[in-house]
Amino acid sequence: MVSILVNNLIQDRLSQVIQILELNRSKFTREIGVTSGAISDIFHNRVKNLSDPFLYLIECQFRVNLEWLETGEGNMFLPNSAAHNLDETGQKLVANYTSLDSARRNELLEFSEFLCGKKLAEDQKKSAAETA
Repeated sequence: MVSILVNNLIQDRLSQVIQILELNRSKFTREIGVTSGAISDIFHNRVKNLSDPFLYLIECQFRVNLEWLETGEGNMFLPNSAAHNLDETGQKLVANYTSLDSARRNELLEFSEFLCGKKLAEDQKKSAAETA
């Protein structure tokens, strides 16, 4: 693993990760086990490079794609596991889902159930039970 030179783009991408994870900087640092001063140093240009251990921690804890963090290319997050077998579209859906608040997540769940026919089948069962 190679350390990443800190610049405004890296700071912006790190902010995006923290925002999408619905964390603040303090919670983010607690999750990876570093001091809040460490993240403050990054955002106040007191650190020139993100260290290998820091990068390893955010990659392991949050599945952040380090290539994306460094270059902006690719997906923000690594696939959760091969078991999910998510293609690029699936990864985008997961990334978008994580950026939603709970009300929007519920709306998306209802819509996806409708698309999959589950909602329709449940509604038909309820209707049949009510008329019986």
